[in-house]
Amino acid sequence: MDWLLTFGQKVLAIPGLHAILAAWCAGVATTYVILLMLPYHTQVKHAVLYARVIVFFVVMTVALSILLTPVMFAWAFTVAILTPASYEMLTNGLFHRWPHLKPKALMTSFEMEARVADKESK
Repeated sequence: MDWLLTFGQKVLAIPGLHAILAAWCAGVATTYVILLMLPYHTQVKHAVLYARVIVFFVVMTVALSILLTPVMFAWAFTVAILTPASYEMLTNGLFHRWPHLKPKALMTSFEMEARVADKESK
C-alpha cells in the first residue's frame, strides 16, 4: 500500500491537476444549475446538447483562467472533450438514485407525468 501513497503524492504534485479538477467541478456544477433554469418544454435532445456544450466551454474557461500555459491548454482541451461523457454518466447515476434531482428540461413526458401523479397522490 506504500506504493499507492507514493503514487498519489506524485500525481497530486502536478500543478495543472488542481486546475483541471477545479475546472471539472465548476463545469459540472455550472451545467447542472443552468439546466435547472431551462424551461420544462425544452426538447430533451436540445437540453442534452446544451449540457455538452456548456460543460465543455466552462471546463476550458476555468482551467485556462487558473493556469494559462500551452501544457495546460492541452490538458484542459483533453479533459473538456471527455467531460460531457463523464457528466452524463455521473448524472445518470445520480438521477437513477435520486430522481427528484433531475431537471425538468431533461425529463421525458412519461417521467413528467409520473412526477405529477406522484405529487398528486401525496
